[in-house]
Amino acid sequence: EPLHLAAGAGSGKTSVLVERFVRAVSEDGISPGRILAITFTERAAAELKERVRERLKELGERSPRLESSARDTEAAFVSTFHGFCARLLRGHPLAVGLDPEFEILDEGLAGRMRERAFKHALADFLASEREEAVDLLAAYGPDRTRALVGGVYAELRSRGMRTPVLPDPGLGAQGNADDLDGAGACALLGELLAGFGEAYEALKGERGAVDFDDLELLARELLEEHESVRVAWSERFELLMVDEFQDTNPRQLAILTALERGNLFTVGDELQSIYGFRHADVTLFRARRAELSERDQSLELARNFRSRAPLLDVVNTVFAERFGTGYTPLLAGREGGGAQGREDIREGAGE
Repeated sequence: EPLHLAAGAGSGKTSVLVERFVRAVSEDGISPGRILAITFTERAAAELKERVRERLKELGERSPRLESSARDTEAAFVSTFHGFCARLLRGHPLAVGLDPEFEILDEGLAGRMRERAFKHALADFLASEREEAVDLLAAYGPDRTRALVGGVYAELRSRGMRTPVLPDPGLGAQGNADDLDGAGACALLGELLAGFGEAYEALKGERGAVDFDDLELLARELLEEHESVRVAWSERFELLMVDEFQDTNPRQLAILTALERGNLFTVGDELQSIYGFRHADVTLFRARRAELSERDQSLELARNFRSRAPLLDVVNTVFAERFGTGYTPLLAGREGGGAQGREDIREGAGE
């Protein structure tokens, strides 16, 4: 069954993930290769895989099967969203029009290519010397215009639009002068946005390359438009686990929705959502928590095992005032604070 866990700061979230993974193997008999665990960074993925391996080795001292499972953790799908999407697309590149040897651009190179793309688009935009186009650039300036177009492009892509376009304001000849001027400016910016997108796609196409956004967009497209692929990958996994769920975006949620079959375990803390500037949407976390709470499939960890009670009292006082009823006070996990005993967390993982 699906489960959502809101894990407060210092509550042993990683240990819960490890124990959830291990119990799926040891108690439910699930092979490590049939578990997909999504983490936010490669470092976190490596840590999770290593801790799972060590825990299974520990249990394997009493069970040959678990000792074998510890070795099998190398086959487990433990990675970032981008890592999983790349693996998915490597298996079906032609279905989404990719070169089988496609290159994945690092963010530095992708950023430089976007700069080149904007210069090409801007040159084409001004080539006809239309008065309204020149006036728009004069009003905003090249740098501000580039930031505006780039920001809208990234925002629309995070929402799942592979080729971003601005909607038609739909005013026609209606509206006052200010409205018509605004609609005209939006139309011009939309034209520049489309030109930028086309130029960026062309530059990537010359290299047979994709950026990190493309990985998620194309993976979602593959799963949504090719039912046989979606079913095969969905049935491949008995358990889906996602860490830092508060920092997911709509296209990532679409991928999870395509894969899950009542077997999605999500973990996160809305108060630790820090990637809004990368278009993460914390409302996705809140919506899932609200939905599963109605079915008693949402739990909360509020015991903090890193800090002493007096410090937590101060933290609770400050944040309770700031967040009001949306804040759950952190409780000292054990006498004296400090590091959490693993047995305590293992007990919590089974609740």
